[in-house]
Amino acid sequence: MVTSVRRMFRAAAVAFTVLMASACSGATPLSIEEFTKRANQECASLQSASNAFRKAQDPSFTGDQVTRFLGKIADRLRGLVANIDELEPPDAMQSDVDDLLDVLAEYADGLDELGEKTAPGQTFQGVLEESTGKVNALNELATEATVLVGNLGLVSCILPA
Repeated sequence: MVTSVRRMFRAAAVAFTVLMASACSGATPLSIEEFTKRANQECASLQSASNAFRKAQDPSFTGDQVTRFLGKIADRLRGLVANIDELEPPDAMQSDVDDLLDVLAEYADGLDELGEKTAPGQTFQGVLEESTGKVNALNELATEATVLVGNLGLVSCILPA
């Protein structure tokens, strides 16, 4: 009898913990205006990614330097994805936000792949010329991201060019 009471107590404690965890994690969605404002603030940090992108394109940078710049851009995009993912968009925006975060994460992965393909002494332009398939895929992702940020009103989230 004591054992069954302990089991019921443990089961009740586990159920309570699960219930509280789900209640705490289910934050109230932000309004469209508040989500847009906060997401745009996060996206403003893409300026540093844009600066790194410009540096990567500089013909005086080669090999590991190009790889580092591309890595910085990819890391910044992943940070942006994580920060926006923590925001609670309104239900009406959730699907587009999820799609945007997936596209940005995939874009970051593609930049890392380009960086890994950079040979010693090779410029960014050289990597692009040898990786036309990956470049085309990244361009498609950038177009998709542009459409999504436009639909969401996240004008600060346009990918660096």
